[in-house]
Amino acid sequence: MMNITEADDGLELKASPHGVTVAGDPNGIRIGGESMHRTAMSVAGERKFRDFRRDNKLDTRQFQMAFRTLRQLSVQIDSSERELDIDATIHDTCENGGLLKMQTRPPRKNNVKVLLLMDSGGSMEYYSNLCSMLFQAATKSNYFKELHTYYFHNSIGSNLYTEPRLWYVDAVSTEWILENFDSSYKVIIVSDAAMNPNELHEKQFVWGTGTYMRSSYEWLLLFRKQYPYLIWLNPETIPEKASYWTQTQVELADIFQMFHLSANGLEAGMKCLLVRQ
Repeated sequence: MMNITEADDGLELKASPHGVTVAGDPNGIRIGGESMHRTAMSVAGERKFRDFRRDNKLDTRQFQMAFRTLRQLSVQIDSSERELDIDATIHDTCENGGLLKMQTRPPRKNNVKVLLLMDSGGSMEYYSNLCSMLFQAATKSNYFKELHTYYFHNSIGSNLYTEPRLWYVDAVSTEWILENFDSSYKVIIVSDAAMNPNELHEKQFVWGTGTYMRSSYEWLLLFRKQYPYLIWLNPETIPEKASYWTQTQVELADIFQMFHLSANGLEAGMKCLLVRQ
């Protein structure tokens, strides 16, 4: 049986198996429970985010193979050292009637710098294993000169986080990120782009200063402007027509180069990162 109580401020609290909601609140405040329609602007109670760093039994090889596409951005360096040129060795061996003919080349230096921004918690919990595969493939890859990973919930705001738990102690100013990672970085955003439309467009109020900061939409536009090499990986398929529940997905897909979070989608995204947008 559903229990209904009256709050001090006149708002009606309704309990259900999916948590307690505040009736009449246009922003939808949820107290505990699980997300049903992604309308909650705030969630009271303990947040539980799954750590993408956990080992799992899923094979990451396909993702690692996709990351190999970025090898094309490595450069040869002047050095007395030599390394085996596999492609040239195979070609010349075939031309030599099958007799092995070794070929070497100067070593290559990886100069690819990547900024990986991952959505954590909420609706992305359904794709935690997939995100874990991507994270492990990226961290184990030797195709990057630099790899920096930060986390956010639903959309990028005034802070990003060094851990998927999104605790205040792990917060890093988004403005600091933009100032310290220049336009040479390749940016990969991983998110389903699904959220309350107000959460995307409303400016964020800072209680400590009593001022409003940029909306999440404005932060995303700053990233789009600063990084000419930026892709968005989405585990969900973008619908052809927007509904209330999918309008942020459609809107963001019109702004960003969005690819499906799969081995094929990642490979296509990597090829897109080779070309300045």
